[in-house]
Amino acid sequence: MPYGTWAFLHETVIYEYLMHRFNENQLRLRHIIINGLKEPKERWLKVTNLQDITNTRFPDINSITIKKDTKGERPAEVKFTTSMFDYHRSKHHVKIYNEFVEKNGCIIVLKHDTLPKGILDKQLIDVFQLDESDFTSFARENFVRFLNRQIRSHQHNKTWLMIQSKNFYEDNKLAASQSNRWCPTDNLTVFDLSIDDKIIFIRTKGASKQNVNMFWSRHRMIYSEWFLSELWIGKVTSPIQSRKEYCDIYGWEVTTPLWYDETEIGRIDKKITQRKSTGIRWNRVFEFKKVQELKNLNIQMNQMNEYLPEFVHAVIDIYTGKGSREISTDLYVSVMEYIAGYTNGIKENLLVSALDTSELKLTESTPFFH
Repeated sequence: MPYGTWAFLHETVIYEYLMHRFNENQLRLRHIIINGLKEPKERWLKVTNLQDITNTRFPDINSITIKKDTKGERPAEVKFTTSMFDYHRSKHHVKIYNEFVEKNGCIIVLKHDTLPKGILDKQLIDVFQLDESDFTSFARENFVRFLNRQIRSHQHNKTWLMIQSKNFYEDNKLAASQSNRWCPTDNLTVFDLSIDDKIIFIRTKGASKQNVNMFWSRHRMIYSEWFLSELWIGKVTSPIQSRKEYCDIYGWEVTTPLWYDETEIGRIDKKITQRKSTGIRWNRVFEFKKVQELKNLNIQMNQMNEYLPEFVHAVIDIYTGKGSREISTDLYVSVMEYIAGYTNGIKENLLVSALDTSELKLTESTPFFH
């Protein structure tokens, strides 16, 4: 990444912007270059189809369709500026670049500057530009998350907290704990959740979301009757993908129920939050495998908060509907230590089975919190 105006940001931020705005049905592109010639009019065109961007290999986008674009469905490469495109000069991309040309591949840029030298000798290229003002607003709104992601991109795998719902354990439809597939409630992408990341599904008891939220928001206190009852620890085995892509792999219709709340019984379950929309609720899927299951913990959350407030506050967030939360490896290790100490050794070999060798920095003489 060159030093300069966009040196801080990675192209994955543009990928996320594209997917986010497309999912909102608000993605539009300005046609800058058509068949190698500058478009004199300011034409903004709506994107009607965008295949999920799942990696950074050329081309970034395998399929995009833009309204009123006469060339129809085509691949696209994403760059910050047009001049950064150089695959037409690469000896390592001759075959795939020729396929890109045959399929009317185009370039999507944050800001158009100049066409790359020599590209018009090989293709009458099309260039589309993002709404720079809208992208800037998106980047500002998500600045802290993007910064943390970039800092952690060179570190170890991540650990994520997610709340269990009826979809995780209800057996009317093969429960997620058995089917090993899940959909996050927020907008996690392949650039957040990766293969081999840990995922901790949490189950609590004794208090409603309303009571937990009320006590916390009004008094900054943990509801006394709220207990941590179960931790189900897994490891991510597939990247997040669209529901359609996932169903295509197994030869299913996209409307095939994948979780309990999509079944006929689940749709009328009064304990399931009902939606006004009748469309598909869960549009993204990833798979995982079981590492460790800790049941019947009965740990009082207000007591745990005295030792592990960062963890308890993260659980409050996911329990009250604020999506997934990433926690540090150090915090994960501390939680496992706390549970092992709290259960007085009942959870046999907990630390060995729940922690990777690289995370296990304890000895037999290492004391727990209490």
